[in-house]
Amino acid sequence: MYVSMRVTPTEKTIMKEYAEVHGITVSQVVKKVFFEHLEDELDIKAYENYLDRKAKGDVSFVPLDEFIDECGLSGEI
Repeated sequence: MYVSMRVTPTEKTIMKEYAEVHGITVSQVVKKVFFEHLEDELDIKAYENYLDRKAKGDVSFVPLDEFIDECGLSGEI
């Protein structure tokens, strides 16, 4: 897929210099930043979901040893 975007001359210079410092292309920089941002957003949504579930009392905690036993992993870890 081909994607184009408009940037100012200053933004272009910054992007090129960043890419050069890291030894990657501008295209790789854009992809890297996009997917890191997406991952951050998904992490935040997962955390917000956890907080909602916790507030509703839908979250419980068990000691690690108990969890390992429940999973049938005793002696494996």
